[in-house]
Formats: sequence, C-alpha cells, structure tokens
Amino acid sequence: MSFDFDQSPARADTDSQKWQKYAGRDVLPMWVADMDFKACPAIVEALHARVDHGIFGYARPVKSTVDAVVEMFQRRHGWEIHPAWIVWLPGLVVGLNIVAQAFAEAGDEVLTLTPVYPPFLSAPKNSGRVTVQVPFGRDATAGVVAEVNALGYAACEAAYRDGEPWRQALLDYLRANRDLVIDFVAREMPGVSIEGPIEATYLAWLNVASLKLEDPVAHFEAHGVGLSDGAYFGCRQGTHVRLNFGCPRSTLREGLLRLKRGVQAALSSART
Repeated sequence: MSFDFDQSPARADTDSQKWQKYAGRDVLPMWVADMDFKACPAIVEALHARVDHGIFGYARPVKSTVDAVVEMFQRRHGWEIHPAWIVWLPGLVVGLNIVAQAFAEAGDEVLTLTPVYPPFLSAPKNSGRVTVQVPFGRDATAGVVAEVNALGYAACEAAYRDGEPWRQALLDYLRANRDLVIDFVAREMPGVSIEGPIEATYLAWLNVASLKLEDPVAHFEAHGVGLSDGAYFGCRQGTHVRLNFGCPRSTLREGLLRLKRGVQAALSSART
C-alpha cells in the first residue's frame, strides 16, 4: 500500500490556524506543530461511517475501541496493559493538569525538561505546584492526545487498529525530510546549528544565537518563513527557533531557501 505525502490540499483560506496566521502575506507557515498531510485514510473512512450514523450524543468507548488500544501497546511496545488502566481524557492539557495534582502536593517541585510544549510548564503552576525547568536540548514533547468524543473514539479505534501502514509510511517520509533539514543547515547556514538529534516528532530546534537577532521570528518572517520562537518553549530569548518539517518536500525545500536568505541577511548585517 502506498501513500502520497508529496501532494497536499491547499490550506490557505480554510479554518487552519497554521495558515491563517500569515493570510495575505508571502510567508510559508512552518511554526505550529501541525502537519500539512491528509489524515490516515483508515481514520477518514471511520469518521465518514460515524458521521453517516447521524447521532452524536454522549459517547463512551465500545469494546472494540478499548481492544484496539490494548493491542496497540502490546504490538508496538510489548506491554500488556489491562483495560481498566485506561483513563479516557478530553485532551493532553487536561491530562497534564491532572498528573500534576495526582503526583505532587501544593508547593512541591515538578521537573520539566525544556524545550517543551508550554502546558507542561504551566500545568504545575495552575494548582500551586512549582515548575522546575531543566534544559534538555531536544523536543521533550511526547505527543498529542486527540479530543475524545463520539468522533474521537471512532478515529482512535481506526488509527490503532488499521493505521499502522500509513504511520510507517509517514515516518519514512518524515525521516527523509529530517535528513534534508540536517544536510541543508550544515551546508548552507553558517552560524546555525540543530540542537540535539531529532528523535521524535517533526520539529527541528535551530540554534541561531550566533546571529545575534533581537527577534529571530520577526527576522525570518521578513524573509518569507514563519517559525516558532524558542522562548515560548522555555529557551532563552533570541537563541532558538523551531522549524516544522511535517509538510510536502517541495514546501520544505522552499522554506529552507527562505530560511537561508534570512541567515545570509543576518550575517551580512553583522559584518556592516
């Protein structure tokens, strides 16, 4: 079975937060952790079937959904879990806040590796705990939990039961994108380095401290590429930006060329 990740539907002028940010501007959005690929066909098919049912009242997972999760852990991690251990939550952020309260008392310190998804930093503070940041040099975000509702359960079951071929093909494509980023930065961007190995997700942390940019995001936006500010994830201001390479390779190549122009402009400015 083959999947085409080189073709992506246009997302400009849609409800995409990622693309709305730069509406009307010649800026490629490569910031928020949102891939520009169609969802797994098995998930889309399951959602169509669930929507066709026509009723979306209060939902609970059925046995086949629970079985799909249990089997995924066994197949992927060799870990046999009991269905009773599964706690269904509406999202990752809710889970982070619950965990902070479950495993720490008010005033306790909660260790968080940075850079990381900001709710990891804010969740302990929300309930009177103390967040302690430890620079890790990698993306410490494990993943994102999909919202669980009537459609969420259907998508969850399809993803874990039938989505593995798509996931493996996606990983192969992302690894090639990652290698392209690593090679391009090493060859074409003097003064810029990739922070740590890219071992998870589709995000590259670029150390741009040597460019001495007061606002790296604004600088690169002016050269046509939208990145995330590392400070938002716990890095020191002006030192890092985050690049999302979860996109078709043609988009990535264009984004890297724009990034290169921004680096060249910064180096040229520093010499004058």
